[in-house]
Amino acid sequence: MPAAQKLQALAESGSVKENTRLQVRSALQQAIYGIRERNQIEGHRFGVRDVKYSPDGKLLASASEDRTVKLWNVETGTLLQTLEGHRGRLWSVNFSPDGRLLASSSEDGTVRIWRVADGSEVQILEGHSNWVRSVSFSPDGQTLASGSSDKTVKLWKVADGTEVQTLEEHRNAVTSVSFSPDGKTLASASWDDTVKLWNLEDGKLIHTLKGHRSSVRSVSFSPDGTTLASTSEDNTIKLWSVANGTLLQTLEGHRSPVWSVSFNPNGRILASAGSDNTLTLPALEGRGFLIQRDDLFNQAGARKNRGLLSPSVFGL
Repeated sequence: MPAAQKLQALAESGSVKENTRLQVRSALQQAIYGIRERNQIEGHRFGVRDVKYSPDGKLLASASEDRTVKLWNVETGTLLQTLEGHRGRLWSVNFSPDGRLLASSSEDGTVRIWRVADGSEVQILEGHSNWVRSVSFSPDGQTLASGSSDKTVKLWKVADGTEVQTLEEHRNAVTSVSFSPDGKTLASASWDDTVKLWNLEDGKLIHTLKGHRSSVRSVSFSPDGTTLASTSEDNTIKLWSVANGTLLQTLEGHRSPVWSVSFNPNGRILASAGSDNTLTLPALEGRGFLIQRDDLFNQAGARKNRGLLSPSVFGL
């Protein structure tokens, strides 16, 4: 759409003048306010905790408080599979890079790996002593990382489900785990207000990133792997240098905890979502601009309570 194209051009050129800043704000407002709902997918009995697209964009997986994972056809909204087996509410779901497997984590303390083609259960990964809040596949699909309320990160061999390593430096629940694009580094976020970077060749801690004043909820690497973004209940997003662990920038604007964050494919724009009914799209070479969409996100909150997925299936 024209607003999105204008936004891309402005983000690439940078924001150095007040006039440019206002143009970027206008383009972002057009982009966000112009969002339209493509499908409303119904099927879960309780709230949806997490959703992920398959690598080819054809499938959507949803993890719910009703203890199930559901697989949907994105184009038609048709329910393809309901994956049952967890004995507790689900927290996280993630596709393998080739899209053939799906991992889910739950309050039952397990991670389960499913075969996408037929919905069959491939592995049950047991070892955590508390809720498992996050799962992530390595870029080569051979390793799975899980973060838990037992304060640990575990690495698992996908092929046979064996536990490879346990990382134990956090002092509170681990809320998010993410592999770097090259698969050599793992980032973990925690309620202990820190982010940790791990060397996956030897399992040693590389850096502890301190700066947030409250629990860290999400971490995401930039596409080139040089920058890590973290979100927190202190209402901020922080950008860190992966190489030396230094704080590069603090992005403010949210008025409540920030739950998730994601880079766009070229790494110049960062999207974040918070509990203040706002979405921010900071242009990383300039300032961050706050775009509020109260009606969209208030509707999203209401639908979540009914177990609907409409907030996650939007297109420009």
